[in-house]
Amino acid sequence: MSTPRLLLLGLLLTCPACRGQGDDPPPPPATTRPNWGVIAENLTGELAAARRRTDLDPAARDSNLPLAALEIERLQLRAAAAGAVADPALEADQAAGRDRAEAALRRCLAGEPAHRGETGAGDQGYFERAYFCRTDGSPQPYYLRLPADYDQAKPLPVVIFLHGYVAETSKINPWVLPATQWDLAAQRGFLLCLPHGRRNSDFLGIGEVDVLRVIEELQRWYPVDPDRIVLTGCSMGGYGGWAIGLRHPDRFAALGLMSGQTDFFTWEKRDRDETAFKSWCILQNNPLDLAPNAQHLPMYVQHGALDSLVPVVHSQLIAPVMKELGYDLRYDELAKEEHFIYWQDATFERLFDFCVGKRRPTAPAKLRWRTFTPKQGRCWWVDVRRLQRWGPPADITAEVAGGAVTVSSSNVAELWLDLPAALAPQALELRLNGQAVGPVAAGPHRVLLSATGAATVSKGEPPAARPRVGPAREVFNDAFLVVHATGGDEARARYNKAVANRLQQIWWGFAEGICTVLPDSSLTPDLLANHNLVICGEPQTVRLPGVPDAGRVLPAGVTLRAGQYTVAGKTFEGDNLGMVLLTPHPVTPQRLVLWLSGQVYGQGLPINHQFDLLPDLLVYNDEPGLDGANQYLVGGFLSPDWQLDPAALDWKKP
Repeated sequence: MSTPRLLLLGLLLTCPACRGQGDDPPPPPATTRPNWGVIAENLTGELAAARRRTDLDPAARDSNLPLAALEIERLQLRAAAAGAVADPALEADQAAGRDRAEAALRRCLAGEPAHRGETGAGDQGYFERAYFCRTDGSPQPYYLRLPADYDQAKPLPVVIFLHGYVAETSKINPWVLPATQWDLAAQRGFLLCLPHGRRNSDFLGIGEVDVLRVIEELQRWYPVDPDRIVLTGCSMGGYGGWAIGLRHPDRFAALGLMSGQTDFFTWEKRDRDETAFKSWCILQNNPLDLAPNAQHLPMYVQHGALDSLVPVVHSQLIAPVMKELGYDLRYDELAKEEHFIYWQDATFERLFDFCVGKRRPTAPAKLRWRTFTPKQGRCWWVDVRRLQRWGPPADITAEVAGGAVTVSSSNVAELWLDLPAALAPQALELRLNGQAVGPVAAGPHRVLLSATGAATVSKGEPPAARPRVGPAREVFNDAFLVVHATGGDEARARYNKAVANRLQQIWWGFAEGICTVLPDSSLTPDLLANHNLVICGEPQTVRLPGVPDAGRVLPAGVTLRAGQYTVAGKTFEGDNLGMVLLTPHPVTPQRLVLWLSGQVYGQGLPINHQFDLLPDLLVYNDEPGLDGANQYLVGGFLSPDWQLDPAALDWKKP
């Protein structure tokens, strides 16, 4: 029982009327409600002071301060939502949140990690943990349950479970499993973890960033066995599990998915050839098109035959594809069930039984790998760093056998092979697309492929940084700032600021993080160099420190001026137009800049789908299209060298 409720109980027990003494008790004394805004402000000051200290134990700091920040944020949110009349339940929640924030700060200063001494289920059946996200600095929660026989010296198998779509889910009201389902995982010896996933992100974009970071956090704080991590999920999380698992198949031991969509084109009743640039944005996350990547992923799919929310056709589409590929997939179509099979304990019993004993291979001799982007280029010992062109996937099959490594590829310009010693105890002959290229040994080798198919191979270490590529929303998946241009006339500067503030509101509503918004006059060289930028304005009106010509990052053949945009010799003019353009960063090669000019894009889209189908380049007007997005005039992708690629542009048909 929380402290305010204990105090209320004490008052009741000491009141004469409540004990049956006296007919006309005096009115209760006036009480003063705590000023939770001031309390949160004071705690914020303590948090800031702790974050500035350099003498704190890193484990105590990194495990406690995100929890304190999360509780302070909740205090502020609940205080803002409180009405004029005191709500005892809300007051109790506020007091409990304050106590948790204070406890986290005390542990931090005392050098005590938040997870020390944890066993079993925790007071609520699970533990809440948090981290500071590297993109926007926000505290992000995740939830976990340890097995009953948890032993810090014993490697733990892990089940990651991705939640379904619920409009009201939030940091205050998270989507978590009932106690019985946590128990089922614990009984089988699993660490069960639920990422928050930035609310309802489909676990794509910033949602995928969250899931992968949560796994990183688990590996830091607990003895996680990296070869026994199973990715599972239901409904929206079923789709997210398919997409993340097939984009990163070498990270997981298996997939266990319920009621999830597998084909976005079927989901939205889209023609695959309807809009080329939107199709490419879909394909890079589309489970049905990434099916070849499940070669070493055992899969268990459950779906209700009567599902009216995510029709069973989604599982019916992908199951035979996996079977035809010869992959390990078990499919249970539940004849009398609707969508919400994941409220049933029996569904989870089957799921967790499937997860038992699953282990990923560490050095498979055969690989099939498909990727639409070098951002997800690596799969075990194959790593695609450059594609020949955007749109089609890079497809690779590779096998080590008979003293050779044989590779077939399409749409690949640069490939790294990093052969494990177990597969290459001596040098192997490399056969690429039917030609003998040269010997390769264990370790990394760079393979360059020309447009004619000629290839060269050389030994060496690959660059640590992966290529930075689009589409547009990639700018939000690393540390970023929103900058509004102050140059030009006053009205334009005010408009740019309004666009930046709107983006900040969207980011909070969508991702529960507060992105930093500042005028270009406040941008320092250090901030510029260490962040992706979302620039509200144009190159002629933005001032970047140490960059005399911000427009130098624009590709040849593209001009970007307010109300006037040129792409490949065609000029569009009008106050009803806007442009989105992704370019390289003017200072740091591995970072990105997203330019937002003119009319605001996406006002007809749901808040959690504002950036999904934005390509590298888009010119549009202020009229809504059929899917709620603005009508486009031209859209598409830049080449791997950030230049215009006519073949990757989609012009609106007359």
